[in-house]
Amino acid sequence: MNSANNLDIIEKLSLEVEEGKLDSVKAYVIAYEAEKLWGEFRKTLMDTVLNKIAGEKDYTCGDYRVLESSRTTWKINDPEVERMKAIIKAREILAKKAFKASEQGEDFFDENGEIIPPAEPKYSTFIKLERL
Repeated sequence: MNSANNLDIIEKLSLEVEEGKLDSVKAYVIAYEAEKLWGEFRKTLMDTVLNKIAGEKDYTCGDYRVLESSRTTWKINDPEVERMKAIIKAREILAKKAFKASEQGEDFFDENGEIIPPAEPKYSTFIKLERL
């Protein structure tokens, strides 16, 4: 199966939704499940692919150059960093309260009497699926 096959399937499902033959919610669930299954399948291939391309600088497959890449993440074990994060979180809570106060046309002050700038909400809409 190649990308063209996947596009054919998507186009077929899209047409069925447009023509009313397939419920759009059902199509969304089908796409969600397919994406999840393909992602899990990719993860199972990881070790095999890494072994196959090991030491290769220009391994290609179709229109893709396949490279091994890595990144480093850090777990900071510094209590001072944790203290600072707590301060930031507390300030963020105050900024949210300042937003609610601003909706009432009021200012919100910190413990030093300084006005806290209100947070700006960012709204987003998404679809949440819960398995029954």
